[in-house]
Amino acid sequence: MSNQNPNEAQEAVNQEENQTPELTTEERLAMTEHYLAEAMKGYQLAGQAINRLESYTFCLVNLILKNDIATFEELKNLQVQLGNHDDLLEFWGVKDQNTEASSGA
Repeated sequence: MSNQNPNEAQEAVNQEENQTPELTTEERLAMTEHYLAEAMKGYQLAGQAINRLESYTFCLVNLILKNDIATFEELKNLQVQLGNHDDLLEFWGVKDQNTEASSGA
């Protein structure tokens, strides 16, 4: 903890702010454009990942149905059950095993 009183701390903050150079409008615009470009790259990458995940999921569902591993009704019931869980480990029935493994390490 610091021994400064609140007034001294505020003065120190004010001095730091005074030492920070003010950005020009062009610099702010360039910085904003950079952040926006980075956000758009992230958005694009996330969209690509979602598309790959959807394709993979549809292929798996197709294999499950074609190989009679489960019926459409069974998959539909699983989807409803999954919607009632916030924790995938709990849904899969491995939450207790994971907790035991991490506590035993």
